[in-house]
Amino acid sequence: MSVSHPQVAIVPKNQNGPSHGQAKVVENEIVPHEVDIAKLAYERFEARGSVHGFDQEDWVSAERELKSRV
Repeated sequence: MSVSHPQVAIVPKNQNGPSHGQAKVVENEIVPHEVDIAKLAYERFEARGSVHGFDQEDWVSAERELKSRV
């Protein structure tokens, strides 16, 4: 009898998780590394003139952009 498993790519990890620039794949969804999201979100913050109050929008936007790059 065969058992069906969801397709999940196994990404090698070092002791600190995936290296920068390396996305994980979970249940067929690309998940960028949090450090990469944070860097891009911070770049957006700086580009706006370091105006506070848009951190969630910057994070979601950065995550979306990184997902689309893969």
